[in-house]
Amino acid sequence: MVNLRLMLLSKPIKVLIFLVLLTFVFLFLQAKSAFASTLYLSPASGKIQQGQTLSVQVRLNTGGDSVNAVSAFVSYPADKLDVAWVSTNGSAFAIEAEKTYGGGSVKISRGNVNPVSGNVTVATIGFRGKALGNAAISFVAGSAAPRASDSSDSLNLGGSGKGSYEVVKAEPKKEEPKDTTAPKISGLSVTSITKNSAVVTWKTDEKANSFVEYGLEQGKYFLSVTKDDMETDHSLKLESAILTPGAKIHFRVKSKDAAGNETVGENTPLQLIGYQVYVKVLDEKGTPLANTDVFLYSEPLTAKTNDEGVAVFENVTLGKHVVIVATAEKKETSEIDVTDSDTPQNFEVAFSAPAKKAEEFGINPLYLGIIILLLVGLAVAVGPFAWKWWKNRQQKDSNATY
Repeated sequence: MVNLRLMLLSKPIKVLIFLVLLTFVFLFLQAKSAFASTLYLSPASGKIQQGQTLSVQVRLNTGGDSVNAVSAFVSYPADKLDVAWVSTNGSAFAIEAEKTYGGGSVKISRGNVNPVSGNVTVATIGFRGKALGNAAISFVAGSAAPRASDSSDSLNLGGSGKGSYEVVKAEPKKEEPKDTTAPKISGLSVTSITKNSAVVTWKTDEKANSFVEYGLEQGKYFLSVTKDDMETDHSLKLESAILTPGAKIHFRVKSKDAAGNETVGENTPLQLIGYQVYVKVLDEKGTPLANTDVFLYSEPLTAKTNDEGVAVFENVTLGKHVVIVATAEKKETSEIDVTDSDTPQNFEVAFSAPAKKAEEFGINPLYLGIIILLLVGLAVAVGPFAWKWWKNRQQKDSNATY
């Protein structure tokens, strides 16, 4: 029916209708092309507690155009909201031309060397709730998005988004229970012991820092090492000029949690790896003395000689040491000088053994006493008869002479 009517129209009328339709299409395309970009807020709505801040992004959708600048002028009710801050971190426009806010107005103008297109971030505004009620936010005159090609404005201000926010009463803060419990220390151990260092490790049942204090005597800690990282597995290396081979040190660990609660561990002794020393004990004839006590000072250390007369000492410190060889009857002292060496150090000391007693010859003193008593008793019992016999013998010899 429509085609029939068009066919019935005269040619000039057909041309006129075609031109009118073409004009409408052209104007529609021009309007769309002239104002392709829009500004909007994200989120566009929400609740803001009094005294609290809501982050709202200002975004630009170029609608397929390429722009090299943007101006976003925002109006907000100053009786309901305050602007706490305006951040341009993450903005697609690197060059700042304007950033002012307060009194119900925010003005942001930025540019970029290279053209920008797409849905991009311009800035972020922190709105703080001020008074209860609804707060409408909109983009106002002065906002623009110049094209990169000819600097003509591509912004459709009327089509740009608005914001609607409600300022509500702030919820009372829930008071978290105060942490008054100190960390619990467990699994204390010493590893990687060398001649001049050691690693102290331990665990805590909550995250805490790491601290070790140490010194040469119990309770006198004049050195320390610490790590502020909050963790449950702790490891610190002790190393200092005072940590010499064989040295005995004392340390204790500490850990403090984020609330300031601190736990102090107990004093723990530690000996570093020292030198190995062999002391051979010889008598005046050069014979090794076995099973003999040998004392090494100033540590002190104690050992017994083996069948070869050698007493073995571990973790000995550098320098001179007094050696005492002792038996139940006698003690003798001598001196050795331990030097820096990775191999065992051998020393010989002489020991003059005391004179042997009866038992050393295999005679038991008790048996010897009994024998002596028997001999004395025998002498008492037999003595008179022997004397009488001897006298008689003398008399007979005398008579025979005469």
